[in-house]
This record gives sequence, C-alpha cells and structure tokens, in this order.
Amino acid sequence: RSSDLINFMGVYTHLANSGFLYTLIGDSLYKIDLYKENEYTTVSLADGAEFKTSESGAVIAVQNDPEDISSGIKVINLNDDSEKIIEGKEGEGVKILGFIEEDLVYGYVKEEDIKTDVMGQTLYPCHKVFIQDEKGDIITEYTSGTYRVESIQSEADRIIFNRVSRVQGGSYDED
Repeated sequence: RSSDLINFMGVYTHLANSGFLYTLIGDSLYKIDLYKENEYTTVSLADGAEFKTSESGAVIAVQNDPEDISSGIKVINLNDDSEKIIEGKEGEGVKILGFIEEDLVYGYVKEEDIKTDVMGQTLYPCHKVFIQDEKGDIITEYTSGTYRVESIQSEADRIIFNRVSRVQGGSYDED
C-alpha cells in the first residue's frame, strides 16, 4: 500500500509501491530509487504551474500554464511511473478541476467562454467535465447545455459542481 502524500513546509513526498520515493521541491519532482540511491528529476514545473494531487498522492495532474488552457494537462501516476497528456481540442482548452479520492476531474473550456469578472479574475467555465480513474480510463462524463462548471468541491466520495450560467452581456452568474 502506498503512503499518503505528505506536505511538510511546502515539500511533498510520496512513497510508491515500487520502492521509489517521490519528492516535489520547488519546481522539480524528484524520483529517488531507495534501493540504488539513484536520484533524478522526472518533471520540471514552469513558474506558476498548477498541480493537484489525488488523495493518496499517487497521481499528480500538472498544468504548466494554467492561463494557457491549450497547454494541456500532464497526469503522472507515481505507482506505475506512467504519464499521460490530456490535450484540448480545436477551439477548446482543458482545465484541471481537482480530484475526488484517486479520480481526476477535468473539463473542456471553449475559448469564447473564457471571461474576466469584475474583480479581474479570469473564469474558465467548462462545458464538458470528465472524471477518470488513476489508470486514465474515463469513469463518467458530465455535460449541460446551459450551465458551465467553474470549479468543484469534493467531500469523501461526493463531488459538488460549482456551476455558472451565462447571462445577457456575456458574463456569468453562479447557479
């Protein structure tokens, strides 16, 4: 069984089933072979990169430039050392929303839906949301014609979509 991700003073560590110790320090994720004492960087994060981790810390989702949703999401499974890239589609980008236990939640955002609110915060409302397991298999898909998902909250085995709807003038109201 993997140990939980530990966050101590901004340093994240995870002990994988394979005997590798992963440590995220600053903008680098280090993989240390506990049997061979071999250390090397597996991921270099750009300044301002956004990352979210699963409940156990075994899966990390990284978006190197959260303001450039066309840059895609890199999903790293520390238990089996696999990586997967989730890319946007034509006219759409992809945004990390978070995790519910070990499952990644992300959404697709149409470029024309991106808006800046009155406080100057950029909103990335997702018209389509996916939940995928740690192997990368899609578990479920959520789509709503009139609503967009701006963010999520996860509590135990439950997920709450914080939705918005577009009003006249192109801005959004919380649902």
